[in-house]
Amino acid sequence: MSEHCIATGPSATLHERFFGVVCALLAALPWAPSTAHAQPSASAGSYALVTSASDDRASERAPTFERRVRRLARRQGLRLAPMLDEGRMGSPVPAQRVAAFSRVVALLAEADALASGLREGAALARLAEAERLVREHADVPGAARWLAEVRVRVGVVALASSLDDLGRSALSDAATLDPSRVLGSAEAPPTVVDRARRIALAVAARPTGHFRVLADGPFATVYLDDQPLGPAPASVVVPAGRHLLRVESRGYLPWGRVIDVFEGHAPDLRVRLSPGPELRARRALVAAAEGHEASQLPHALANIGDLGPSEIWLLELGDGPQARALLTRCSRRGCRAPLRLREGHALAEPADHPLTPRALRRAHAWLEAERPPPPPPTPLYRRPGVWLGVALAVVGASVAAALLTRPAPRQTLVIEPRPGDL
Repeated sequence: MSEHCIATGPSATLHERFFGVVCALLAALPWAPSTAHAQPSASAGSYALVTSASDDRASERAPTFERRVRRLARRQGLRLAPMLDEGRMGSPVPAQRVAAFSRVVALLAEADALASGLREGAALARLAEAERLVREHADVPGAARWLAEVRVRVGVVALASSLDDLGRSALSDAATLDPSRVLGSAEAPPTVVDRARRIALAVAARPTGHFRVLADGPFATVYLDDQPLGPAPASVVVPAGRHLLRVESRGYLPWGRVIDVFEGHAPDLRVRLSPGPELRARRALVAAAEGHEASQLPHALANIGDLGPSEIWLLELGDGPQARALLTRCSRRGCRAPLRLREGHALAEPADHPLTPRALRRAHAWLEAERPPPPPPTPLYRRPGVWLGVALAVVGASVAAALLTRPAPRQTLVIEPRPGDL
């Protein structure tokens, strides 16, 4: 789209400049036709797994069931995707806010025509309306250049009407908002062009103001006069005067405001960003999934963008003595009936039955079912092992008694006389 834009160089006319800015803005927007089809959908074949357990004993079983669920997902060609990933979101600018600048272009054209007809008062009124629109849409990228252009036209018309204070103030604002905007010799009389040049030099020599910008978004980026200053918190050191501050963060609506910077140090400026439609939809999806509100998941999945998962898998672990779990799969079309999982049993493919209140009640009843009570203990006199031990003890005692009571062997004295002893 950008290759069809009119050049905005020093030799371009006023309307060519405006058309070039509008064209560049439209080409940079995330919904522009030139870039929307280049981004592949990340939701195809993806799922998010949410596990819930009511006690510590059930939590210990979670890794076993989660591994089985992941194997099932791999067999079906699904990949694991996060439900909330702010790092992959854009900073959306609603189309109607950019479209408002077409009215600014029309007002500037009307002001030029009125000024050419020596109707400076009516021209300043049109320029004041244009400036109001730009201020109200300061969150749109490029608004600083728009405001600088409006202030340049105000300065030219005011100086031509001998409104020196208004003209000097307007040209000073334009010099701080967009130092690269130089008034051309074809746009104003030579005296006005020379005065604008001297005002720009004076603005560049002004003392600076210092302050910091803080923002709530985790990926917030600070822009001053459409120039990036880096991630928040960002330190700002600029010449004193009027500037346009803009803050963008992934998933949040951009924030912009025209500020007046004074010499010296100023207090920190904290910016509170509002979540964008996609971020609000994803947060609603996370809340429904973590609350295991299966009835709300299809609607929540339908509201998220293409970067989110296509399915949500709810794994609910039982808190009874038996290792059981329920697997409920939800997509934009609806939820399936829960699949019953038991430890040590094969994981079957989930049936494609819709989730109904009756099926959900029966599944929870199965999950919370208690194990049958164990049989009463067998009395000691009915246990074979006890009698075997008694028999072995009796036999051992008998053998020991027999060994201890056996009489000692008789000893006989035999005398053998030798012939020498007689």
